[in-house]
Amino acid sequence: MLGEVNVGIITALPIEFAAMESLLIGVRQVHPPGDPNTYSVATLPSNDDDQSHRVALVTLPEQVGTRSAAVTCSDMLRSFPAIKCVIMVGIAGGIPKPHNPPKHVRLGDVVVATKGIVDYGHGRQVDGEHHPRRQTDGMVSSWLSRAVSALRTEHARGRRPWEQLLDPHRTSQAGQSPRPSADADVLYARGLVVQHPDHTESGHPASYPKIHYGAVASADVLVRDEVARDNLATEFPDLMAIEMEGAGIAASTAAHDLPWFMVRGITDYCDNVGKNDVWHPYAAYAAAAYVKALLAAAPPNVRVLPLFPREVHDRVRKVLRHVSGVDVGRVWRATVPDLPEPPAGVFDTPERAFSHLSAMNADTAGLHPTVRFVDGLGDACADVETAQRLHQDAEALAALTRSGRELEAWRRRPFPPEPDPDRSQPCLMIEIDWDGIDGQMCNIGSYLQDAVGSWRPRPGPGFEQVRLDAAEQRVGELVDRLEQEEWHSGQVTIEFFLPVGLLNLPVEWWRPHTTRQRPLPPLCVDYPVVVRSLERMHRSARPRIWRNRWNALSSAQLRNVHWGADPKTMQDLAAWEVQLRADQGLTSVVLSSSPDSWPGEDELDTALQAEVPVIVWDRHVPPVPESKETIRRLVGGALMNLPKRIRDLRAEAAGRISRGDAEHPGQFVALLWDDPERTVPPDTVQP
Repeated sequence: MLGEVNVGIITALPIEFAAMESLLIGVRQVHPPGDPNTYSVATLPSNDDDQSHRVALVTLPEQVGTRSAAVTCSDMLRSFPAIKCVIMVGIAGGIPKPHNPPKHVRLGDVVVATKGIVDYGHGRQVDGEHHPRRQTDGMVSSWLSRAVSALRTEHARGRRPWEQLLDPHRTSQAGQSPRPSADADVLYARGLVVQHPDHTESGHPASYPKIHYGAVASADVLVRDEVARDNLATEFPDLMAIEMEGAGIAASTAAHDLPWFMVRGITDYCDNVGKNDVWHPYAAYAAAAYVKALLAAAPPNVRVLPLFPREVHDRVRKVLRHVSGVDVGRVWRATVPDLPEPPAGVFDTPERAFSHLSAMNADTAGLHPTVRFVDGLGDACADVETAQRLHQDAEALAALTRSGRELEAWRRRPFPPEPDPDRSQPCLMIEIDWDGIDGQMCNIGSYLQDAVGSWRPRPGPGFEQVRLDAAEQRVGELVDRLEQEEWHSGQVTIEFFLPVGLLNLPVEWWRPHTTRQRPLPPLCVDYPVVVRSLERMHRSARPRIWRNRWNALSSAQLRNVHWGADPKTMQDLAAWEVQLRADQGLTSVVLSSSPDSWPGEDELDTALQAEVPVIVWDRHVPPVPESKETIRRLVGGALMNLPKRIRDLRAEAAGRISRGDAEHPGQFVALLWDDPERTVPPDTVQP
């Protein structure tokens, strides 16, 4: 039985343990030899009807905190060696943001720590001030992160499986932990009652918790100070909750090369005025319900048998600790380019990347990716002695897997060509889509293409639901964060994936986030910005035609621009559509008017259906002659240089506007630039 458990679940309090246990199936009490803890071992459904998750649930002793959590986690991992992920579930204090309704956390809400942990018990001292650090020990489980994406997809479609578990009419356990009345959710600021934002602005369901995705602060400090709470939230804008055990779990799982995950129900606002226990049962049960729904969306988590003996694994890791000055991500992409980008944190150290690769399968040639990676580190390492040891370790690993000849063949491979500079520059792809439920809300997510290697975008910060009129602020905050944490060189491009109804948004004129009094220039000054069709990216009807039209852009003979027919009737529009589809050399279309008016709206849809990759229009309603002449000049040259010409025009417009001049045509020229080779692979797409 001990070897069958593949998921560990830890709670800090008996009330949390009881809530989680009430949702388990076939519970048995187990007391492993030499372990001071008693576990509830049971099953929970997975997304495979034929195979359930086998879980072990335990609660901490009376001494809560990071140390107790770390010790209990280590005990659990020794007793259940097949565990592949540890989940921390229970209650926490929330961080309210009434002035930012989409980010406002209320009592009874659930926070999912998709963005990691802020260890505010440790940090750095700068100019006499303590600055907490972002947690670096351990990794958020990519297995459960994918399950979160599946749940968020269901949410976007109007299905929220955790709510069934919270409905006392459908789940008997929910009746044991009823939701307190709204009158019990009182927010104070400096001792005065503060009104919560309206639920239509914050996105809170009427009788169920809102699910938040972000970071959680953790330390051996019980926070009952709204000033300290707000200071943490100011330094870490994605912070949603504060608790006392997560950092210990992360450190313990890191010592065992395992990932972790955390789900918290909100019981208070980390202040001393409104603190009470009224919300404890409901918040604990809500968090447990989300964990059950999460695991039901996850595939069975079968532990991979170790590839190498433990002593060999440890010996290689010991050498890897001496590797310094090496870009781990660059080595990864050069040696295992066939693998997808790993979760955040894997590139922090060579040791962590090696451990992550150890769970992979060999390539078609029989050479395991750890062998290629370790050998590649030897090539990149400047220290001769360390490089030699790495090459020797690669040979030893190859010998253990009987792939010595494959390693020699791999070492003789041709030097890989330099990446296409147009495809190897950093790129931020921002997806904005209607919420599908509320016409005033939208879902925003992103993907990142790194500066090195082939086109292989990876998920950026997770999707979040915001009001459409707050989308500019969210995008500005994202760009500011990436400039600080991700982008270090090269020209970054920004591509907005938008549904047809949002393609006319002037996203290139949105501004980056800043704390200074004077706003920053719009995005189009610092970045090439284009819009793209969200529908076509997800499901092009005729990708072959789309690709053929795009390839024709580089041919002077086939460069072909069609102007909108300015149809007066639907019959005129149908005739224009026939012309578009019949012209195999067609690459670009200029609309007769803005998509916010007739006939631009139908012309845009027609051009997209005809798989036209480049579409230009004037946002004026009605169109103005000056803008039409400007567009005529723009599309008169080589079309492959059109984005640069439009960027130069927008920069000129921004300069004129900043001086207080009247409007400039560059303000109103929109460009859809849809490269069929720059799409997000299906296995990368977020909800």
